[in-house]
Amino acid sequence: MSAVGAPRVAPSRAAGPRVLRRLRRSTAGWLLLLHACAGATPGTDVPEKARPDAEALPPRLGAKLPWSFSATAGQGGQARLDNGLSLRVLERRALPLLELRLVIASGSASDGDRPGVAALTLGALELMAELAADREPGSRAEALGASLRLQARRDACVLALTLPSAALREGLALLASLSLSPSWAPAAFETARARELARLHSSLQRPGWLAEHALFAELFRSAPRQHPYAHASALPSELQRLTLEGSKSWHERHFSPRNASLLAVGDVSLAELQAAAQRAFGGWQGQAVEAPAPFTPQAPTRLKTLLVQRAGASRSELRVATLGPARIATDWPAFAAAQWLLGGDDSSRLRRELTRRGELAVDLRSFLVPVAQGATPLVIEAATSTERTGLTLAALLDSFGALAEKMPSQRELRAARAQLAASTLRALDTSASAAELLLAQQLSGLSSKAADELSSQLALLGPKDVERSARRYLQGPPVVVVVGDAAQLVTPLSRFGQVHVLDPQRDFQTERVVSQDPTAPLEGPVAAPAPDRASFSPTMQDDRCCG
Repeated sequence: MSAVGAPRVAPSRAAGPRVLRRLRRSTAGWLLLLHACAGATPGTDVPEKARPDAEALPPRLGAKLPWSFSATAGQGGQARLDNGLSLRVLERRALPLLELRLVIASGSASDGDRPGVAALTLGALELMAELAADREPGSRAEALGASLRLQARRDACVLALTLPSAALREGLALLASLSLSPSWAPAAFETARARELARLHSSLQRPGWLAEHALFAELFRSAPRQHPYAHASALPSELQRLTLEGSKSWHERHFSPRNASLLAVGDVSLAELQAAAQRAFGGWQGQAVEAPAPFTPQAPTRLKTLLVQRAGASRSELRVATLGPARIATDWPAFAAAQWLLGGDDSSRLRRELTRRGELAVDLRSFLVPVAQGATPLVIEAATSTERTGLTLAALLDSFGALAEKMPSQRELRAARAQLAASTLRALDTSASAAELLLAQQLSGLSSKAADELSSQLALLGPKDVERSARRYLQGPPVVVVVGDAAQLVTPLSRFGQVHVLDPQRDFQTERVVSQDPTAPLEGPVAAPAPDRASFSPTMQDDRCCG
């Protein structure tokens, strides 16, 4: 029940027939941390006076930032109960509402050799909450006017509760009932498995899910040990092997106060939360939990394409991805800016290059996948018609590598800074989005000052810094995944490198391998000669980007 970015954790199920509604998952909060914690408010950078050498001059630093994240987000504080449970609060008194997040710092990355166990365990807990609500009408969450959502993400299991602030004590009691010692029922577990299997069989028909699954498996492929992020979601065959005893064991090991945080945004103070949490969770005991140990897999030495078979498809889904620095790395701000320049909006280099080549009907976006630890994936997503797939991939690959060849202009960098800053303000629009940002900071081990620190770093960022980061992380061959009709796509895709055709109906096994053919047609006129993808050194003509 986890996934790539933006956008992509599993949909949560209803936690009560009357008041607990089924919501779709969202990685918006994660992406806000990666893309939104920028800094200077749009407009604080005074445009330079127009002159011939304006773009060659270093950026002008603006005045002192007019706001800080810590001050704008609301009054806050942190504490810890004697049993190790971490507490964190953003106090907002405007409305008598609360956003609570009980965060277990173990998600699908902790599955190990049992893919899907975290998601299935959370699904069983959610079903038990539904059954309890049916047995006790008028009590617990139903009487609170609350909305409960259980979400299995990549780095955490999140129990999210929205409720009136007057019901804080009852809300915490509900969260505690799912965390301390739930009543495991074999029938509930099997029903939860059946639900998850139905969701997975449905997902196997969605090209975006197929692309994500294949992308993570290849992006984090390693030997001899398995990377924690190597699977985006369990496959049906893997889910069938899981047992109730395995879920109980996983819950007992990972649902520990020393592996958990309670986050609150809204009409509550730290003192009030601490007192209520002590009553609800004071008796919760558990051992320290060893966190997964992400590492940076070996980068590919040549380009190859994973082609996920979807016979008869009239459109193709494309993914081009690579691994960048960890969120805590000193060059992370430059990498984040490089991502925005590459594909952050409609004025990005990718969009301009696609337009220049006449590829106008391409759905496009790029983003940084929010991971708590280790290398940060940069992903380009595109969707186009089957007959234009080869041409679109050529444009994506050229733009991807060319960011390291052509230094960004001052204009581009200013625009990226302004867009990132605007996203920061949007992160604080609602208590729910602020809670997601708080959650992301907590999982990454960042302080409440992280956004302000990133703001200062971005203000000092120059074009050479971005170019240096692009050269380090974007010059090598990326991972390429295409989902579509293999019968029509094998030939044009072989132009770029070896093509591995995968069968999603047989657990993504390799059906066949097609050798590279640099002379293969791209099924349409080529705007510029394709480079030799064996060594992957894409180039971009100087006139492809505006200065």
